[in-house]
Amino acid sequence: MFLDVPGIGRAKGFLTLIFLSIAGCGGGGGGGSSPSVTANVQSVSVQAKVTDAAVAFSPILLTAMNVPSSGLYVSGGTTTSGVASLSPGRFSATQAEVDVYFKNPYTLAPKTYTDTVELKVCTDQACASQIAGSPITVGVTYVVAAVSGTSAPTVALSLTAIKAQALPTDVSTPAAPSIGMTIQNAPSFPITFTLTSSSNGIASAAFGLPMPSGVGSSGQNNNVAVTYRAPSTLAAGVYQDTITITACLDPACVNPLVGSPQTIQVTYQIGNNLPGPNGYTVTTVALQANDMVWDPVHSRLYASVSASSASSPSTIAVIDPTTATVTGTVTLGAEVGRLAISDDGQYLYAALKGAATIRRLLLPALSSDITINIGIAPQGNALETWDLQVAPGSPRTLAVARTIPVNEPQSMGIVVFDDATARPTIAGINAQGATNELAYLQWGATTSAMYSEGQSMIDTLSVNSSGATVTSSVTDGPDGKVHFYNNLLFMDAGTVFDTGLGQVVGQLPSTGEVDRTVIVDGGLSRIFRLSENGGTYSYLTIYDLKSYAVLKSFTVIGHTLGFWTPAFVRWGPNGLAYVSQDGSIVIVAGPYLTS
Repeated sequence: MFLDVPGIGRAKGFLTLIFLSIAGCGGGGGGGSSPSVTANVQSVSVQAKVTDAAVAFSPILLTAMNVPSSGLYVSGGTTTSGVASLSPGRFSATQAEVDVYFKNPYTLAPKTYTDTVELKVCTDQACASQIAGSPITVGVTYVVAAVSGTSAPTVALSLTAIKAQALPTDVSTPAAPSIGMTIQNAPSFPITFTLTSSSNGIASAAFGLPMPSGVGSSGQNNNVAVTYRAPSTLAAGVYQDTITITACLDPACVNPLVGSPQTIQVTYQIGNNLPGPNGYTVTTVALQANDMVWDPVHSRLYASVSASSASSPSTIAVIDPTTATVTGTVTLGAEVGRLAISDDGQYLYAALKGAATIRRLLLPALSSDITINIGIAPQGNALETWDLQVAPGSPRTLAVARTIPVNEPQSMGIVVFDDATARPTIAGINAQGATNELAYLQWGATTSAMYSEGQSMIDTLSVNSSGATVTSSVTDGPDGKVHFYNNLLFMDAGTVFDTGLGQVVGQLPSTGEVDRTVIVDGGLSRIFRLSENGGTYSYLTIYDLKSYAVLKSFTVIGHTLGFWTPAFVRWGPNGLAYVSQDGSIVIVAGPYLTS
């Protein structure tokens, strides 16, 4: 009978021996016939997917005839392309099983692996004398298939870029956002995760939660925790780091998950100045401003300052953006809200808060000119100015979007004024006082067309000597300001609307931040977009005006935008300025903006 030899285990490598003693039992060797052996298969074929934890072994059954009383011995060897080992299996008086074990599928690249198993049956333990039928050669084919499409394991990160800024004097380091990692179609065995990172500006990067343990589920959410180096340990400048995360089915990463490796680009800026020919400088003017406009004729910014400002309250401040200094102020006897300026630099229009009044001032002296009364609501409610804009090429014509100052904006239509005289037709309001939500307004190329945005609608208005009338409305996205250039409207949310076609024709790529407002500069053929990340920094993105491709982007320290639409202007050859949530005027200037 076949007998297992003690101490025999799995044998690897060609010609490694497996010994089984086969002793004669009950006339198996009678009649003087010579022993012989046969196998039940000439070839073995198995298949598996790379996501399988293992594949079943394949048995090769040897049957011996005329076993001598001294017994028989089996030795075996195999190539190891896909075969892991051979091992003795079950045995009886005339049969012995040799099991072929395979390498785990997830450790192999998808392809077909071929091996040869050679088994020798001998009358001696050294296997010098083989019996008839020996050696036995069995071909092995092992097909490992890839998994693709919706069934493939994937890895994805919630963020692939993070940015932070700090001043060298800051005591604490900026907080980094939590970066979520999601695994889809996880296999039943543990996935191998690795994380490496540079350390120019970051102190550490690590997995913040335990990694998946291989439960075969989907949507496993984990995070990556990033900490920054202390600002006081770094010189002023921009520090770039890369975090690389690999997720693989096997430790050697023969089979990475779809999406692996994932990289996170980390930008950490110390200071508010980026030197060099493509650099920029960020400065602030400590005013609590309500609004701001740029006067290209006199090269000045005008800001309406809140009554609660610690500096120059309830004034209109004149600001030199090249030096970030207030060069003069004027008071109007009340707090000023919205501002508008004529394109010839002749007039500044200032809407008083809490009053249905707009004051017109002569520039550059800011001397008083006329007072414009915007009227009252049909129900008798007091009105305020929500938005206003001077007509192109007509400095004495002003459009005003009125609102009831409760839960603003509650639109009370758009009125066109010539000096202090209102044209009788009010856009968006009927005899019963019902109104379109005409919140933000924008003149077109001439004084005969105007556009407005409110309640997620883009309204087209026709303007004549009688006033303004809504002629069409198209559904838009989130509310925001309207910016006209070359018969296109660029909305703060990034929507591009063709005024000739009367439809949306494009969309600026999202920054991944909370996008607030845009500026269109036809001379530079660029779009400037102002965004924020929810509290840590402001974010400037520059797009190509024709293709909408992102040309460059950078962050600005502090003075975030919050949940409002800020004043945002282009000034000078390479300057931008905006009003932050705390009212500070943030001035950005440098060749980086225009290079």
